[in-house]
Amino acid sequence: MIDTNDSVNSYSMNCGITLEAFMFQSFWSHLKHRHRFWRYAVRTERESIAYIRSLDLKGTTVLDIGANRGVFTYWLSQCVGSSGNVVAFEAQPELKDTIQEVERMFKLTNVDLRMTALSDACGTTTFNRAYAGHGGGSIETGSSEHVEGETIEVETTTLDTIKDSLPRPIQFIKCDVEGHEDSVFKGATQLLSEDKPVILVEIHECTVPSIADQLHQLGYSGSFIAGSQQFPISDFNSQPYRKDGEVHRNYIFDFTA
Repeated sequence: MIDTNDSVNSYSMNCGITLEAFMFQSFWSHLKHRHRFWRYAVRTERESIAYIRSLDLKGTTVLDIGANRGVFTYWLSQCVGSSGNVVAFEAQPELKDTIQEVERMFKLTNVDLRMTALSDACGTTTFNRAYAGHGGGSIETGSSEHVEGETIEVETTTLDTIKDSLPRPIQFIKCDVEGHEDSVFKGATQLLSEDKPVILVEIHECTVPSIADQLHQLGYSGSFIAGSQQFPISDFNSQPYRKDGEVHRNYIFDFTA
């Protein structure tokens, strides 16, 4: 039988922290994550998360491209359930611990985390960010959210290269890569043509026509949600964005060909 007091003493000596302090830190971290999940669901990404939760994704495979701190990973995990799969992709190595913490704390046993950037070629490239973990970090420097800061080298792969390592078919893709969408979809033409997943992708205003045309050629039609209404993508310039000065929103693409 394990002596609990000896275990606590050993833990304290090795880690320099008491069990009580560790439990408080874990509780506080759990609270912060849960607050972030619900803040996104009721305010920051209200329309998008409501849309995801309205889909019948139980038991399917979905992709979270640009997982960042795991908010959409969490909601997708809830939607697909224990019989489904979430494959999450994140380029910034410092976020691995954060996402894995989310997996452990909320028992997301259906998540497969892959620490790589998706693009149109395999190799390495420069990733630009204001600081480690910044949500506006991108391979692109022309993104409207690009902020001068630091650069790191990240590995890249394509969805078509790794498609046979994924549980197929892919039912849904969420993509938030800060201006690199064109390259991600160029590297996924086979998978998109074969599986025809629903796509939810953040697009910046200046690239909406080109991304819409790119996906239209693969048989997709685009739309977006503003308020409580869904509009065709052709109306992207006629509806206001969520905040003044914002020039991006999430767009939905369904296979219709």
